[in-house]
Amino acid sequence: PLAWADRRAVQELERWVEEPEAMRFAAVGGTFYGYWQPQAEAVAMLSGVLNVIASGVEMGQLFKGVLRPAHALALFTGLRRGAAAVCELPPEEALRYLRRGEVAAGRFAEGMNLVTADGAALGFAKRIGRRCNNLYPNSLRILKG
Repeated sequence: PLAWADRRAVQELERWVEEPEAMRFAAVGGTFYGYWQPQAEAVAMLSGVLNVIASGVEMGQLFKGVLRPAHALALFTGLRRGAAAVCELPPEEALRYLRRGEVAAGRFAEGMNLVTADGAALGFAKRIGRRCNNLYPNSLRILKG
């Protein structure tokens, strides 16, 4: 069941999108999704009578009021680039990131980072001290080449 996000969740989710006034946010099983206003009510109505497999943009999950962003959010054209630090990787490191390999923590700011290459968003990484967690989905990683 789709449940509209409460005020506190909305405040955190709004800072991740360029046009927060044009969006509605809802939770499905602990994961938050963003919907453009015109489609939000239709999705809510349909989810009551049909098994909705996918809808909106997956925003991620909230832990202690802070969003752990989903990979889909990195690829969302309405993402506010200032919501997280941006780390531009050179081609060889970007390829390592896409293989879900270790990336040098020195390039990243502390906390959540949007990983980019040639200005295009690839996904997220989180720096914790002297190490960096590659958050690229395992199922999408490059296996050969």
